Amino acid sequence: MTSSQPITLTDAPEPGGPLTFDFTDSRGVTREITMSSMPSGVEFFQLAALKGALSLELQGLTRRGATAASIARRQFGLPARYPLADCHALLVLTVERVQARRAELVELARLPLTGRALYLGDNGRCLCADHLGHTARTTGHDLSGQPLHRVTAEERAAESLAGAPMRCELCRRNAAAALGQQQREG
Repeated sequence: MTSSQPITLTDAPEPGGPLTFDFTDSRGVTREITMSSMPSGVEFFQLAALKGALSLELQGLTRRGATAASIARRQFGLPARYPLADCHALLVLTVERVQARRAELVELARLPLTGRALYLGDNGRCLCADHLGHTARTTGHDLSGQPLHRVTAEERAAESLAGAPMRCELCRRNAAAALGQQQREG
């Protein structure tokens, strides 16, 4: 990590409240660590890189400039003489807790998709919940970042009156392929 700037946490509150955990160092002193919000992607990778740099310092590797231990001490508001091994243990625990919280948030963000409902992407593609990609299922947005639109029963009825009924493109393609296979075999 080349910057000696402290890692700032994002201001946007995350569901589930702040990340709080207790850390007991080698001397038996327990500190309550609280992050008011989750680190953004870049900030999380800064924490992970700091953890890696601190691991290297524990093995005896050094570099010019501020040490990873001094950056970690400043980041967490620890005293200047705080033990290197305890700084490393605190960073390992922090990264693990942030990863676990991120996994929880992704699980909370999953859309309650139903298999027979239809969804429209920004390119006009119509897919059922079974054929939506991972990004769409976890975020509710397509790859371009546009939100998915769930097709209502009224919209489906209007499309049916106007012409062919609205169906999932991949279900229709798979049904046509299966029908073609049956005709070739029969």
